Amino acid sequence: MEPEWMKPVKSRTVCDFYYLFFWFELILAVFIVILMIFTFSMVKKGSYELVTLFLTQSIILSFAVTHAMFNYIVCERALISPEN
Repeated sequence: MEPEWMKPVKSRTVCDFYYLFFWFELILAVFIVILMIFTFSMVKKGSYELVTLFLTQSIILSFAVTHAMFNYIVCERALISPEN
């Protein structure tokens, strides 16, 4: 199933690629939290816009964190064998 030219690529190399995405998405999640705090402090409290913005940012934050953790778990559990 795997092409012959891909066989020399080590699992550690692929795992490092997943770690790169993990850190990028973690930084993105921190940026979204900062954006949520900024939004909460700038928009009028109790307004429809605040609820909409906060809900949208919360959904994006949950996707970013979930995908970051998925990348981490794929690397740690699936790609790296115990003997590596």
